[in-house]
Amino acid sequence: MQSSQELRIKVAEDIKKQLEKIGIILNIRKVTDNQYINCLQNKDYEMILTGISNGISPDLGYFYGRENIAQYENEEVKSIIDEIGNITDDNIIEEKYSKLSQITQIDAPYICLNRNKEVIIFNSKVGGEIIPNNYNLFNKIWTWSKQK
Repeated sequence: MQSSQELRIKVAEDIKKQLEKIGIILNIRKVTDNQYINCLQNKDYEMILTGISNGISPDLGYFYGRENIAQYENEEVKSIIDEIGNITDDNIIEEKYSKLSQITQIDAPYICLNRNKEVIIFNSKVGGEIIPNNYNLFNKIWTWSKQK
């Protein structure tokens, strides 16, 4: 844990207490900012509680690619990540992202505690398939419509 991140330390300590109740023991290592950066670069951790600044359409290679932050290993996922950049057909891209989402939801290499980047608020008179995700806040917006 980055010792300068007091809120993350509190969260980590709370998670530790909760896991101890079911027999899982965690050691929290508090480090200086420079040590933290070094740990990230060298992937010197088994598990990490961190924050990531990214846009609404992040580089998925950072999360699932060959040198990802979680040290997540899934060859099918890595293959999909490698292919996506070369595909121009929107339908195939959608299929690849859908498959990627299915696999990573099952494997769960990350547990997102919160996302404070964007929020979508809509009126109850808006209907349709409203399912924003990390890749597209307006996912399936073409299905949205004004309800009576």
